[in-house]
Amino acid sequence: MLRPWVLAALLLPALSRSKETARIVACKNNLRQLGFATTMYADDTGFYPALDHRDITIHQFITYGWQAQLLPYVSGNTAVFKCPSTPTELAWPTNRSSLGFPFPYNIGNDTPFSYGYNGWGVAAVGGLGLGIESSTSTPVHGVTKPADMIAIGDSSGDGGSDGEIAFHRFWTIPVAPPGTRHRDGANIVLVDGHVEWQKQTNWIALTEFAARRWNNDNQPHRNRWISGR
Repeated sequence: MLRPWVLAALLLPALSRSKETARIVACKNNLRQLGFATTMYADDTGFYPALDHRDITIHQFITYGWQAQLLPYVSGNTAVFKCPSTPTELAWPTNRSSLGFPFPYNIGNDTPFSYGYNGWGVAAVGGLGLGIESSTSTPVHGVTKPADMIAIGDSSGDGGSDGEIAFHRFWTIPVAPPGTRHRDGANIVLVDGHVEWQKQTNWIALTEFAARRWNNDNQPHRNRWISGR
């Protein structure tokens, strides 16, 4: 007969894996809801959400805006924007941001946050919503392959530009890459609403296959992969 402590030692890793599997599933469900919200927003406006928001009466610098644009399409449920594998401090706060922006525009580039938006594409070429107003974002007809374009996914969650995810590198250093919280990888919802998991290294691999998925024209734009050289 196994001693209780031996049995516990055998069961704990399996229990831990089971809990993480459940969190991965819950995260994917969140992203499906955000993907559906993105589609509804685009159907209503003709454009995908803008990455940023500007209000010079509050501050000269911009803040993230895509979360606020999608919030009404998830019935105001801020919990959808938090991955269950992240700590409580990554929940959407209600206080003003460090720049003074009030909720729901209070997610700045120094706010820890679970999910990031593909506003840039490859180095500002072909993203989903680069801009400040919806009229400068990508129109619905501007996405060549919705099933093969990244929309929203796990961020690094470290408080540095968490509101966006990107393929781009500066001097070979990834700029706002997807996170690694789910078994060294990230969940990402694509424009058509389906969710995929891949290791972070696959999402941002310097290959044409990976690069195409970041751009609304489904082209790799190889000359834009790395800047600062």
